[in-house]
Amino acid sequence: MKKMKRAILTTAVASLIAGCANTGNKSPDITQSDQYKALQEKFASTSSAYDLAKSTSLDQAAEIDELKLTASQLHEANAANAAQANSLLPPNPEAGACYARVIVEPTYTTKIQRVEVKPAHQHHQTSDNHYVWEDQRVLVEDAHEHLTVVPAVYKTVDQKVLIEEAHTELTVVQAVYKTVTEKIMLTPAHNAWKVGRGPVEKINQLTGEIMCLVEVPATFTTVNKQVLVSPESVSETAVPAVYKTLQKRVVVTAETTKVEQHPAKYGTIKVRKLDRAAAGQVANHPAEFQDITTRTKVGDAHLEWREILCETNTTPDLIVRLQRALKAKEYNPGPIDGVIGQETLSAVSAYQQANSLATGQLTIATLKKLGVQ
Repeated sequence: MKKMKRAILTTAVASLIAGCANTGNKSPDITQSDQYKALQEKFASTSSAYDLAKSTSLDQAAEIDELKLTASQLHEANAANAAQANSLLPPNPEAGACYARVIVEPTYTTKIQRVEVKPAHQHHQTSDNHYVWEDQRVLVEDAHEHLTVVPAVYKTVDQKVLIEEAHTELTVVQAVYKTVTEKIMLTPAHNAWKVGRGPVEKINQLTGEIMCLVEVPATFTTVNKQVLVSPESVSETAVPAVYKTLQKRVVVTAETTKVEQHPAKYGTIKVRKLDRAAAGQVANHPAEFQDITTRTKVGDAHLEWREILCETNTTPDLIVRLQRALKAKEYNPGPIDGVIGQETLSAVSAYQQANSLATGQLTIATLKKLGVQ
């Protein structure tokens, strides 16, 4: 109920103010208008409600305060009507010019904001072990002395070089089965009666048949089945080390007279060595940013007095120049006939909106922007 009363009074005040803003250049007597009288009646009912609320409980105190505030706004609106009547005329008018209230578009400001689109991150990379083959120098002949008179005596010995270390290999040995034949008895031996052929055999008194008791032998069948001989196992095989034999010449008897020095002799073998161990690398990637243009309103649209074209200062020649200027700016004014038709007004409105000009009337500022004098 409280919100409904407040909405009624607020709407009434707004309606009264709006009615004053839409009046002409004359200052009317607002106290004689129907809106003012209706508003006075609502104010009277509000005052009665206020007097009645004085005797109610304290829970209605807030509603009373709001009614008093709305009544105060009503008095302020009545006082402002007289001052507003004078503001309905354009400021500083010039003789021979026409004026009208036009809609001034809202103003905006553009700001460039730097936004992070991708955060800083790390990228991990790994590399495997890297090996190289190198030549390793090995001794194949010792340094020795050579005697001229008594030649030295040499012998060749074998030198073993380890190529592959000894290791153990595991091999799965499959299970071994054999097939055996087993004789299984199907039915055991038994006696059974069968029809006889002579009088020495039993005679069935009921049927008069001669019955003979015979022995039926047992019946057997032969079944082949597999029997496990040795279960599956794992065989461990020792693989011996692999060596390469190099022949080495050693001195047995040195020369005794003239000594000749012979340097040692060496050979080369290929050896695989670790050149670079496996490692991980971390690559740091900086954050990525992007500039975003934002548009913020700094001023709302409002009504403002502007000089416009009217019948007093408009000529067909001026309208022709206006239509040509609009067409040059690629706005369709319709036929170039010196008459302000609907197509010309639509072209003017589109041009004003595209260039942030006041809309609603053909203003002098629009003509200047188009270069029409």
